[in-house]
Amino acid sequence: MDPGTIISVLEILSSVVKSLVEAGQIIHDAPEGLFRVVRETEKLRALIDRLLIFQRGLSKEEQGILDKQVSTEGCKDTLKELSDLTSGIKIGHKDGTSGDKITLADRWWWLRKKDVVEGLVKKLEDETERISRRLVNEYLFKQSQELSRSSEQINKVMELVMSITLKLNSDALKAPLLDDNGVFSPYKAEGISWYGQFRCKPGQDLSMPYFRDRYALANAAWAGDWNTLKRLLDHARGVYKQNWINCTSIYKATDQDSLTSGFRPLHQAAWHGDKSTSEYLMKNGAWRLARTMRHTKSSSKYSTPLDVARAHGWKDLYENLNPVVRRPVSHKVLQTLQSYLDSLIKENYESHPDVHLDCFLLPELEILTEFDRSRLWFPLNPELLDTRDGLAVHIILECNELVVVMRWGRTVKKHYRISMSGVQEIEQAVVLH
Repeated sequence: MDPGTIISVLEILSSVVKSLVEAGQIIHDAPEGLFRVVRETEKLRALIDRLLIFQRGLSKEEQGILDKQVSTEGCKDTLKELSDLTSGIKIGHKDGTSGDKITLADRWWWLRKKDVVEGLVKKLEDETERISRRLVNEYLFKQSQELSRSSEQINKVMELVMSITLKLNSDALKAPLLDDNGVFSPYKAEGISWYGQFRCKPGQDLSMPYFRDRYALANAAWAGDWNTLKRLLDHARGVYKQNWINCTSIYKATDQDSLTSGFRPLHQAAWHGDKSTSEYLMKNGAWRLARTMRHTKSSSKYSTPLDVARAHGWKDLYENLNPVVRRPVSHKVLQTLQSYLDSLIKENYESHPDVHLDCFLLPELEILTEFDRSRLWFPLNPELLDTRDGLAVHIILECNELVVVMRWGRTVKKHYRISMSGVQEIEQAVVLH
């Protein structure tokens, strides 16, 4: 990134603010909408000032890292367009009584242009805040990496991180956490796990304890044997340290043409119309947005547990099974991010001899919208006692973007940021949500 880029943005913004303020000196004579633009643009100047401070602290290498993720060209173009528009507002002459006024012609100009100007200001505000957050994230992380591991220096880094985070977030923060994915977050947010394997890989079979127990759990859910299901869920937590509450059935390795229906225990409880079991499953982490993968005799493709209950008329389940979306993301954004994520997973793992992606359901991002702060762990060797020792994908939903960490064991990792514009590999990831 050009070291002078942010400074040039600041200069353009200053001229825009000045012209807007001059145009609206007399409140009773200027349209109300103009002062709203002035107010919002003043906020932008503060944001750009903050950008300038952090820009000065970056080395050329750090600017290069930032440039891979953020470009201020769009911000500059928007400012120039805003400057051209606001240059049409001129101040009238003093009339001896009420000071400077906006002329009638300029008032008419504003009525025609105000929506365009306000739209540009909103666009610029959103872009500037995004750039500001990225700049702060990358700068802080690089600074923490360069310091030694002595406790005194690490504490200084964390104090700096928390002070900046407090300015960017109004929520009450918990203690900071740098997880073993190399992702910094001020939140100790528990993640959820996507155990997507639905068929044994070559060399695996249902006689192996892990797959035998998974198979037994799915059969218990299908039969409505809830006591056995609860016992197997407790067994999985104790022996495998995993929550199988959202697992599908699992097939033999030889069933290569079989695709799981995608029914989870909550789907089965909805099919049986068992309200008590449904409540138990949801209390223990069952996803209301989990969807089936194909048509069956009792459900259509992409059915949620609520859809299954409706298909069978279990009205007393409707309210509890109705999904609660805590992180709203538009359908278009989710679809785009999902497409990029699926392609990225295939690009990194499809040729790996130990993976066999055809035996897995890939994570569905829609699930993450059920959670306030959304992290998802997708192990590709789920049978391991500690899945961090194997291949895995760590996914974090941050606003309308994803942070994705591809792992090959505990030490080899690749970090990516996925947005509507595409996939970018980054050196490290910092998440402030």
